[in-house]
Amino acid sequence: MSGSFRFTNSEVLLNGEFQKTSFSFENGIITNQARAEVDLDGFWVLPGIIDLHGDSFERHLNPRPSVSFNMELGLRSADRELSCNGVTTAYFAQAYSWEGGYKSPSYAKGFLKALHSYRKRSFTDLRAQIRYEILMSEPISELLKLIDLYEIDYLVYNNHIPVAQQLWRDFPHRIETWASKSNRTGSQLMEEVNFLAESMPRFKKRLLKLSNQLSKFDIKTGSHDDSTQNVRTYFNSLGASICEFPTSIEAAKYAKSLGNTIIMGAPNIVRGGSQSGSIAAVDLVKAELCDALVSDYYYPAMSASIWSLHDNKIMDFAKAWSLISSGPANAMNLTTKGKLELGYCADFIILDPVCRSIDATFCKGQPTYLARKLANLILDKIDVD
Repeated sequence: MSGSFRFTNSEVLLNGEFQKTSFSFENGIITNQARAEVDLDGFWVLPGIIDLHGDSFERHLNPRPSVSFNMELGLRSADRELSCNGVTTAYFAQAYSWEGGYKSPSYAKGFLKALHSYRKRSFTDLRAQIRYEILMSEPISELLKLIDLYEIDYLVYNNHIPVAQQLWRDFPHRIETWASKSNRTGSQLMEEVNFLAESMPRFKKRLLKLSNQLSKFDIKTGSHDDSTQNVRTYFNSLGASICEFPTSIEAAKYAKSLGNTIIMGAPNIVRGGSQSGSIAAVDLVKAELCDALVSDYYYPAMSASIWSLHDNKIMDFAKAWSLISSGPANAMNLTTKGKLELGYCADFIILDPVCRSIDATFCKGQPTYLARKLANLILDKIDVD
């Protein structure tokens, strides 16, 4: 297919508002000139979706607790799912945890190696977010080797110890399910959890050492599930300027006062609340305490969350779209992504506003997904050499 197109008569999202104008790209870059022309009357052209935290890829690699598939096959399938949902840049949230199984350090090493290899032929710009459990006994040198080897640019500090302890008290069957993913019983898992919980004081020194080492890399860091101002203060002192899924208004307000980036889950918006019973993301959006939305565990929720904000008159559609485009790009310093500006990477989607369907996704100027009428319009312009 020709890498040079001009789309005419569409509504293009530029500078936070829709404009009836042409949109051109060539050789993977947004330009003001092109060779082939396509009339997209009735369609919208929007910046591609940037997902900073998604673990839906796990279902492609491990569809059941006791069933795993070849990573190449799973990554290819996850890549296709991202494309049809308009995602052009995706961070796979890979755990590096004491939890074991597909969240273990050994699994993470294999996954990062497979992802690094697959990226050479992926449709989507695929990257990794390391979800680092702060109470890890493994030497931090092993983690730093992976970050250096695979050029990881995003790490988030996690601490699921308090969550596990509360679940064991209130919903022990959920701990049994959790433990089964690493072929353990609930009691065996909790034995490790309680041991790690008692070791927290010495781990703080390790975290300070880790944060000092991370400052030598081109990497963004954040923390997950901050519940209080004190927790956010601590992680901010480690250079973690991204506040991912704060669980209280207090933590979110304080993060805002620090100039931190606040990230919430798109499924939370679509469902009208958190599946874990935490704070409603829509409340943070209303209070202007949310800078970006992420897929979390469900890729279709990204675009659906924007329609939800629009339908409920919480945010104008054009402004809300920034939560899944320019907002995430700003958070990660992705300086040529998130907007449809000259010289930017040609990552964009074409949407049918009547059906509310994403009918095309382009990444670096290449179509990664085409559907329905739009597929015919564009395929008619293919150059046959």
